[in-house]
Amino acid sequence: KADHHSPRVKPIDPLKDINAIVAALDAGIISRSGAVRGENGNPEQVQAERAKDKTEDERLGLNVVPQAPTH
Repeated sequence: KADHHSPRVKPIDPLKDINAIVAALDAGIISRSGAVRGENGNPEQVQAERAKDKTEDERLGLNVVPQAPTH
């Protein structure tokens, strides 16, 4: 399976963009994989990195809770 990713355009208002993605995820109109693809990312790679981060955090006894962006 080939995926094409165009070059990422630098956002004008990154916080607004992230808030829009979070709202779409919360509303159930996009998936996490779709959100990652929309940012020109690879969902499988992101998932693997998140799993690795979680394992490392647990090993170190860290309790890292993702925070939603604030307006």
